[in-house]
Amino acid sequence: MPAQEISTTEVSSMPPAEPQFIALEQWQSQAQSHYELVDQLTVEVRERKQSGVRHPIEDFLWEYYSLRPNHLRRWHPGWNAHLEGASEYETFRGYRFENNAAFVSQEFVEHRRESLQWMLSLLEGVATREAKFGCFGLHEWAMVYRLEQSE
Repeated sequence: MPAQEISTTEVSSMPPAEPQFIALEQWQSQAQSHYELVDQLTVEVRERKQSGVRHPIEDFLWEYYSLRPNHLRRWHPGWNAHLEGASEYETFRGYRFENNAAFVSQEFVEHRRESLQWMLSLLEGVATREAKFGCFGLHEWAMVYRLEQSE
């Protein structure tokens, strides 16, 4: 289906939802479980980085997508979740802490509205299209993208 035919929901037209309050013990347990899982899944890349050993595919993915394991370790509850007693979230970009709860600020959502709209349209478009499993040679290009001539 061509992109112009995709019916997308406007981010600005999404009805305000009631905040979801998550008790201290519950969100800390969820955050800890997330941290432990990500820690398990990224142990090899962190160990390789410390020892200076490179992996041609895995390191490429981390570098190409500009991700760091520590970014993935931080648990985010999602928009409209209010975390009881989570004062540490006040220092995280996009969060506010009021009335003993941390949450993603409306100002941050407004600031990121264009990106959020683009992501929503992309996800809706992907969901409506038949899967294609050929890469058209793009992975070969991506493997050498941003490399120096000597690499």
